[in-house]
Amino acid sequence: MDNNEWLERFLTDCEFRSCSAKTLEAYRQRINVFLEYIGDIPVRDLKRQDCTDFLAEMCEKVSKSSVCSYITALKSFGRFIEAELWDEGWRNVFGTLRYPKTEEYKPILVSEDEIERMLEAMPKRTPTAKRDYALACLAYSSGLRASELADLTVEDIDTDERTVHVRHGKGDKERWSFMDTRAQEAVLSWLHARRKFDGATSDRLFVGRGSERLSRMSIYTVISDAGSRVGMTVTPHTMRRSRTTHLRESGTPLDVLQKMLGHSSPTTTSDSYVKFSPESIRDMVEGRGK
Repeated sequence: MDNNEWLERFLTDCEFRSCSAKTLEAYRQRINVFLEYIGDIPVRDLKRQDCTDFLAEMCEKVSKSSVCSYITALKSFGRFIEAELWDEGWRNVFGTLRYPKTEEYKPILVSEDEIERMLEAMPKRTPTAKRDYALACLAYSSGLRASELADLTVEDIDTDERTVHVRHGKGDKERWSFMDTRAQEAVLSWLHARRKFDGATSDRLFVGRGSERLSRMSIYTVISDAGSRVGMTVTPHTMRRSRTTHLRESGTPLDVLQKMLGHSSPTTTSDSYVKFSPESIRDMVEGRGK
């Protein structure tokens, strides 16, 4: 049975249990979004990380109340599959998903001073602290999305040139960004500590215990916890938008920002992309290429 068949059987069961038409449509819409996200992965083979990665991405796109509605739909879907596969011992990967606190305020932008205060307050001694600090510094200076940070490999980072190679950005587009000197030092410190981080064998830049890559939800948590330390509510998307604003206000050309951040625009074409090498993007942002 493919994923769409599972969805249709679930909706039929909900209808049998007298769920309203509004609820059925909400379940269909939200679960369809999830099924499109996981692609060819059968629901039987799902891992919890697939679910948390999805929710981390949704946290950057929709309100927390909307994220809660996705979780509610997925939990109901999971209970149905669990009941259908009770004799196969299927693990309900949706069952332990946690609802975000909807009363928290998520600011659209934070100032450069607030970013500075947040980064300065982060611990920096232990291997995990070095990793989290490098992650936060790189997230801000490069303007990468949480999914892009999760997918970075060690080879994607050139600490000598301070460039960042994003191989599979939004829409599977390739681009280059850069890191400032603070992020450069933080990443170098993390790379040194990473060698002893449970004998990391993964090629991902940011790994957790057992050498597994950090999921998007874990990255979201690192940034959120760093902000909470100084009384701020911050997400990777907040940092990305704030970085864009700070660079624009400092005079960085708009077309350079579009290339650095992977934005689409009708005024720029794929042909113009070749004008921006990794080093020239870094130099133009920092004012040396003008």
